[in-house]
Amino acid sequence: MRRAIPVLVRKFIPAPRRLLRLLVLAIGLDLTLCGIASAAGEYELLAAQQDVRGASTTQLLAQAPALRTRVDVAATAFGLARLCWWPWRPVAAAVSAIPPLRAVGSVGPLLDLSADGSMAGAHALDGALPLATALGRSHKTGVRGETGVRLLAGLARGHDALRSARDSLLSAERDSKVIDVAALPRPLRTQLASLPRTLASADDGLRAALAAPDLLGAAGPRTYLIVPENPWDLRATGGFVGTAVLLEADHGRSTLLPAMSSDAVDTGRPDYVPPPLPLLTYEHFGNWYYRDANWSPDFPTSAALMRYFYWLGRAHAPGASPLDRRAPDGVVAFDSALLPPLLTLTGPIVVKRSAGPPVPLTATNAMTTIDTYVNGTANGIPDKAFAKEAYGAVFHSLQNLPVATLAHAASVIGTALRQRHLLVWLPNSGLGPILARHGWDGAIDPARTDYLYVVDTNVHYNKINQLVHEGLTYRGVVQPDSSLRATLTITYTNTATMHNLPAQQNNTLYEDFVRVYTPLGSRLFDVSGLTQFWKTEQEHNKTVFSGYLRLPSRASTTVRFSYLVPPNALLDPTTYHLAVQKQPGAAAVPLSVGVTTAAAGMRVGGGTAWGWQGTLDGDVTLTAPLSGGHPAPVPLAYDASPVIVAPGARIDPWTVLPDTLPTMR
Repeated sequence: MRRAIPVLVRKFIPAPRRLLRLLVLAIGLDLTLCGIASAAGEYELLAAQQDVRGASTTQLLAQAPALRTRVDVAATAFGLARLCWWPWRPVAAAVSAIPPLRAVGSVGPLLDLSADGSMAGAHALDGALPLATALGRSHKTGVRGETGVRLLAGLARGHDALRSARDSLLSAERDSKVIDVAALPRPLRTQLASLPRTLASADDGLRAALAAPDLLGAAGPRTYLIVPENPWDLRATGGFVGTAVLLEADHGRSTLLPAMSSDAVDTGRPDYVPPPLPLLTYEHFGNWYYRDANWSPDFPTSAALMRYFYWLGRAHAPGASPLDRRAPDGVVAFDSALLPPLLTLTGPIVVKRSAGPPVPLTATNAMTTIDTYVNGTANGIPDKAFAKEAYGAVFHSLQNLPVATLAHAASVIGTALRQRHLLVWLPNSGLGPILARHGWDGAIDPARTDYLYVVDTNVHYNKINQLVHEGLTYRGVVQPDSSLRATLTITYTNTATMHNLPAQQNNTLYEDFVRVYTPLGSRLFDVSGLTQFWKTEQEHNKTVFSGYLRLPSRASTTVRFSYLVPPNALLDPTTYHLAVQKQPGAAAVPLSVGVTTAAAGMRVGGGTAWGWQGTLDGDVTLTAPLSGGHPAPVPLAYDASPVIVAPGARIDPWTVLPDTLPTMR
């Protein structure tokens, strides 16, 4: 019996050497499986990328099921690799404390990122397939208004998958933040460099898809104030507002309601509203109307004013309908420069007129044709309804775009948003933060770095801004305390003559109220070239220099502002930042930037001078290496509260709404 016990022990309990072999075999199998699974996941993702590279929208829709399978396999493979690596996480964490093996600690987070990212992609495709089916069916039916209905139905079917995709994406974002990128090999660091931007873009897309049903009126009718602006009569947010249009979205059906002239908006307004002081001074306005409500360069402020003025006029008009008495849910403004690319997208259209023969509208003739009919040069009689009919025809064509043109349409809209020919304000929508983050809501940039925004407002009764050419030159000298002595030079050339004026215009004089937004706390030293300078003000956490400019036909002038930017705008010890915003509606203008240093030991752009030249066709953010100096910031009081458009509110230094006005409901 005593002899049998050792035999049993040897039979059922492995010897230490055998146990070691089994352990080594298990470790080898586990790590091998981890490597194979990771390689399989990477292969599937690379194959998926190859499938979508260069594919058209139609091809992407056709490949979607196969693409979904590839991404699902990748997610499963990376999930298996993550499971296999799980026992080794504590070991990897300990080993990563040894400098040469520091990268080992990032293996787990990289597998987490791959698994969660692939899962997000698989869920996103699950949510996108119903959308693809809906869009394909709506195009085949060709029924007006069906696109939005089917889109809404597709969003509803894909909602849970899209929600799961965003949850997985948020997990991937958390994974990315614990990766020790600096410890990784250079090729991998290069691949991960664009990851934050990619994840942010994916998150924007998913959030937009989840917010879209509400915008489309899934829970009830939504109305949006559509604001066409004429940049030939340039205003702060794009141009003169001559037309007001409401777009109604109700359970996916979008209807462009009958447009009206901006003058008709104010017919029922009960009270006097004093206009901004510069408009009162130079245009001698007796009242402030809807057509001039886009005074603020901050589009959310101007949009809130336009919405309020629209409600003020329509809700109190005789026979006001329930729709008139309800404030719009958002504001979308665009200037005439958006029409040519839209017509490139839709192709030529025919505007059916209520009075007169049809008129063809193309990408090359759209702006001049609309101006010709609205100002009465076609037959001597102004046809104010033509603009409304033209916009309606374009809208109808956009509603019926083929699925194959969706990528092109997205590119056109993206370019218009970037170049600030299209501005969107949705104050109570999940899209609001996305619009703000990209600058698509037209807000004044809240950046606390060096900053420049030149805003021109035509304060004469003519449409000649397309004949006035402008250029910007910005020079700065960084001081030892990190303040910056800046000089902004603006050149204006008025090429308007009686021979090249637009039809129905008879005045070549250009009158401009110029506003220059600079970092908060900037101090003006000198200004020249203005006909009349106005005192320095503060608005939207910026310091504002402004004045009136009078420029005759065939004349040029140079306006120059010299000022000191406080050290607070240059607090980054390694990088100089300059944010330059483009005015909506304005033509692209040449911009030249040059920065030098004032003391030995200071460097900018790797030397004592740095420069940039280009065209300001959208907002620009410029950076350059910066070193040296001893920053000495000054006390500044930033106001975090937003501008509220309501009775008694101070809109800007020149504008206050009377407290006797009705409160919008």
